[in-house]
Amino acid sequence: MNTIKSFGKATGRKAPLWLRAKFQRLLFRLGCYIQKNCGKFLVVGLMIFGAFAVGLRAANLETDVEKLWVEVGGRVNQELKYTRQKIGEEAMFNPQLMIQTPREEGANVLTVEALLQHLESAMRASRVHVYLYNRQWKLEDLCYKSGEVVTETHYLNQIIERLHPCLIITPLDCFWEGAKLQSGTVYLP
Repeated sequence: MNTIKSFGKATGRKAPLWLRAKFQRLLFRLGCYIQKNCGKFLVVGLMIFGAFAVGLRAANLETDVEKLWVEVGGRVNQELKYTRQKIGEEAMFNPQLMIQTPREEGANVLTVEALLQHLESAMRASRVHVYLYNRQWKLEDLCYKSGEVVTETHYLNQIIERLHPCLIITPLDCFWEGAKLQSGTVYLP
């Protein structure tokens, strides 16, 4: 049988062992003090808990993601207001925004090169597929489609749903290149 001869003697680097011993000693003393004065700690703890409970009652729970993440008066907020104004406030939609900003401060984003870069970026973004929850998702599963016709036949609904493109509002709408964003797999050319 193997016996331990150096009982109570730790071996290794001295500084971490010394620091660990100090913390253990302090925590042991704190535990003994709390045990001796448990009534005081219980009352103070309940008072703190009560203060937090009152604070929670007065708290306003915000569940709108836009209000949590979008800066008020910022560029994204302006784009959301514009989109709601064009689509309509009553339309239930979840906006997916892509905002183009210049590389240099104060540069113009309405040049031919910048708009072609916007087209390329938007086309790549609209073709992204994500695999999540054992299903493949694409933009068409999330986007807002205007003017869908609802019929009683499920098969017909699936065909009509594929014929309606996602509503994409972009500065390219003023040009022929903007139509390239509306092309899909089933849409007519």
